[in-house]
Amino acid sequence: MANTTTAQAEYENEPETDNEPDIMELLRADAARSERDSGVSDAPEDNLVPFIYILQSNSPQAQKKHEAYLEGAEPGSIWLRNASIPIISGDEGLIFQPCHFFKNYVEFVPRDSGGGFQGAYTELPDDTVVETMDNNQKKWIRPTNGTELIEYRYHAGLVHLDNQRLPYIIPFKSTGHTVSKNWMSALRKPFPDGSGRSRSYHSKYLLTTVHRTNKKGQWFQFKIEDRGWIDRPADLAMAYNFQQLLLSGQRQADMPLLEHHDEEE
Repeated sequence: MANTTTAQAEYENEPETDNEPDIMELLRADAARSERDSGVSDAPEDNLVPFIYILQSNSPQAQKKHEAYLEGAEPGSIWLRNASIPIISGDEGLIFQPCHFFKNYVEFVPRDSGGGFQGAYTELPDDTVVETMDNNQKKWIRPTNGTELIEYRYHAGLVHLDNQRLPYIIPFKSTGHTVSKNWMSALRKPFPDGSGRSRSYHSKYLLTTVHRTNKKGQWFQFKIEDRGWIDRPADLAMAYNFQQLLLSGQRQADMPLLEHHDEEE
């Protein structure tokens, strides 16, 4: 067997001919050989869908002297985690095609106790206790281990960037629930001729960020505007396929970032 150096040299010096077959035909034929390893994992844990975050004043990614700082980021920027161009201006926004909705309760250790993600549940654990805070908001805690739970609402869909369609999930918590619920109402969109109700992924929306304040502080949250029906058959097919992958469990949400749990929304 040739060593690596020899094999590489043989590959690099392979002669070209005038009768080379079409490379795409070769690739398709090779992909059809089902007995071969494609080099890609189909396991759900290897196909996680990243989150979209709005960067706040205390987000490490928006602090220029922090090691996690991202070029061009500032409070109010939209962060597409793991994207080649991760920062989108909150003023300009992005086009999002919603495909699926779900919610859960995220358990975490409070920051003043060391912090730490503990898990996510579709229902509150049996030992959960509800506390009412001074502002009449409810807080879920587990006295047995000192953790807290936050209710999240998630909108999964495709981000439209030029000709790319990137799968992402937008998490909403706290005051963001109002934004999510209002969006949910808008998604119940009838067809213009009254022939029935459309599906969420039949339309696209512009997501920008706006500044908000209350007695607890200030923050940025999404502003969502209808941008009409999708206009490419490919977008319909991609959205349907993405929805089915989520429903079947073949695609799952990535683990949330801890530093974004206790940011005000």
